[in-house]
This record gives sequence, C-alpha cells and structure tokens, in this order.
Amino acid sequence: MSDASHVSSLTDLNSWMKANGVSGISGVDTRALTVHLREHGSQNGIIHCFDDPNLLNLQELKSIAMAPIAPPVATELPHLKSYQVSQTGPRVCVIDMGAKRGIMQALSALGCAVHVVAGRDDFVTQIMDLHPQGIVLSNGPGDPHDVPTDIIEQLRVLLRRGIPILGICLGHQLLAITIGAKTVKMRHGHRGSNHPVYNIMTRTVEVTSQNHGFAVDAQTLPENAEVTHRSLFDGTIEGMRLLDYPALSVQYHPEGHPGPHDSHYIFKDFVNLAKAHEW
Repeated sequence: MSDASHVSSLTDLNSWMKANGVSGISGVDTRALTVHLREHGSQNGIIHCFDDPNLLNLQELKSIAMAPIAPPVATELPHLKSYQVSQTGPRVCVIDMGAKRGIMQALSALGCAVHVVAGRDDFVTQIMDLHPQGIVLSNGPGDPHDVPTDIIEQLRVLLRRGIPILGICLGHQLLAITIGAKTVKMRHGHRGSNHPVYNIMTRTVEVTSQNHGFAVDAQTLPENAEVTHRSLFDGTIEGMRLLDYPALSVQYHPEGHPGPHDSHYIFKDFVNLAKAHEW
C-alpha cells in the first residue's frame, strides 16, 4: 500500500490498519477473481498469513450452507425494547434475527408503535402480551435452515393467529419454510444496491438493495402462496403473499439503508393491513 499523500494525513493506511487490527489484501487480480466466481459460483474464502500454504487444508473449511450462522445472531436483548412509541399508529412487533435499524425507522416514519423482540426463546408470549396489530420477521445472515425448529413452530403459531406479517430477507425465507416451502443455496448470491425486480402485480420494475445467498425454491412453494416479485437477473422469487393469511414478504431490503427507495410502498401496504387488524 502506498504512503499517505494528503497534506493533512497523520499516518498511512497500512499503519492504521495494523494499529487497529484490520485485515486487508493488496496486489490481487480482482478481474480474474470475478471471472472465477462467475464461472464456478460462490465459494469459501480466507485471508491468512503463512509461509507455507500447504500447511492450511482448505478442504476442511466448512461450506456456508453447513455452517450454523443464523441462530447466534438473534439479538441478546434480555427484555422487550421499544424503538419509538406512537400513540396513534398501529402496534408493530419486530422479531429481531439481526434486524437493520432502517426497518424500525421506516415503520416509525409511518406512525407505528414499534417494539423489538429477540428472535429466540419464547418470543410468542412477549408478542401476545403486547396485542400487536402487525409482526415483522427481520433480516439476518446465514442459512435459514439453521434457524432452530422451535423458532419455526412459534412463527406458525403467530401465523395462525391471523396477525398481519411482513417478512424481509431472512424473514421472507422463514415465512416460506413456515408454510412448508424449502430454500436453496444460490450459485451466485445477490449482493448490491442495483438489483432490478419485476413486480408481477403492478407490472413495473423496481431497483432494490439485496444481500443474500439463499433463495426460496419455487418448486416447493405451496398453493396458498402467490409469487408477487421476481428477479430480472435470474428469475428467483423476490416476493410473495399468502392467500389464506394476511402475510407478505420480500427477499430484498425495501428500507433501502443504504440503497434505492423504490420499494418503500411495501411498508405502507403492511401498515394498512395492520391498521385493519383488531383484537
């Protein structure tokens, strides 16, 4: 890495990274790496310092499809957390599987009384005590099949209560699993803030922000689910709604933090469902 060149610089990037324990690489042919991933699909990678690369057995590295990533990411909040309480809007519970703050901000901006509940243990009891008018299944990392079965069973309980549900990213995948569908690891994951998605209901195209390596298997989707959005890159499912419950979900990030705001209407549609729900 080159030395600092700006007149106000106090140190160079390499020294700063070493001082702060930040890993970095340089001198990599990124074009060749891009071509390799395009031709061979997503792969495991590692940044490591060693004199003899033969001492590291790369074959022993686990595939992300087998690594239990998602469950530990569920927030360790020991109690219910109120994000921003509104006296006039519908009560909405966000089940936190690693939620982005932009989701709570988008709901609050629409006047919702937002409460965040940890996506672990017995969250159904906490949620029912609040008498919510809507429930959001948040985003999160990893393979959705690594989420414990007791979490899926609790989601089934909430779904059968008839409370409006919105699933986002991982939440979209978990909603699909809850109704009996399966998910698959993608050959090329969707990463970036410029992914075009076709809205089947309105026949319009939306530019979306995405960050996922798994997708709902369209062949396993039951008849009570209707696909509402598809990727214009590879045709994978990007959104769905249930025909027998007030539930909808999207694979991308409609909050767009960061990213485009073409899909903010998803929150408005959900809030309208929540307003119509009465206990």
